[in-house]
Amino acid sequence: MLRTDHPRDLDVLIIYTDPQHVTDLYAAHLWEVSLPLLDFIAMTPDEEDDYRFIQVTNAALLHSQPSSPAQHPSSQNCKTS
Repeated sequence: MLRTDHPRDLDVLIIYTDPQHVTDLYAAHLWEVSLPLLDFIAMTPDEEDDYRFIQVTNAALLHSQPSSPAQHPSSQNCKTS
């Protein structure tokens, strides 16, 4: 279940093109020491297009990188509740 009136964690979508960035993020164990608890969801731009995760969950933008022509339009860090 992605949506609830009483969330116990914060889902953070990471859209990536370099798998090493996701590996490094998980290696940092950030979700183990954060409050609220973080649940990282990593997708490639194509996966996000297929699942429409941002649209379906009504995700809120937390931070985005400066745009570049090669960057996917939804390459943003978003949260859902």
